[in-house]
Amino acid sequence: GRALELLGRGDSPYGDLFSLLYGYAEDLLFSAGEDGLSKMNGMLIDPLTKSQSGVEGELKLNGTLLDLNKEEVELDIWKAFADNLRLTLSDLSITGLGTLRGPIEALKPRSTSAHLLDNQLSLGTPNTPL
Repeated sequence: GRALELLGRGDSPYGDLFSLLYGYAEDLLFSAGEDGLSKMNGMLIDPLTKSQSGVEGELKLNGTLLDLNKEEVELDIWKAFADNLRLTLSDLSITGLGTLRGPIEALKPRSTSAHLLDNQLSLGTPNTPL
């Protein structure tokens, strides 16, 4: 009908701006460079991690990130190990974040269930594990 008259395809009732922008971002960020790694590493990950930690591809989170403490453990399975449990996570450092490689997929609807989205990425290389 009317969409075809206006040079549209007729199958995008809400327009095609999002798919156009997504295609552009996919070509720009998700495609691989000459080294086989995603271009997103040099454009986004390396600058952000360098500004945060001073090292490209490294993320440092200083201080206590998680502190869980349970006194007088109630479950019998845990009582066999301890009367009190404490889990602390602090001063976390993650290296190798600048090794993002394909295949990369983000927000891809499943053909069998359109309300579910698939996301996929890989990190690390043989010489630079995560």
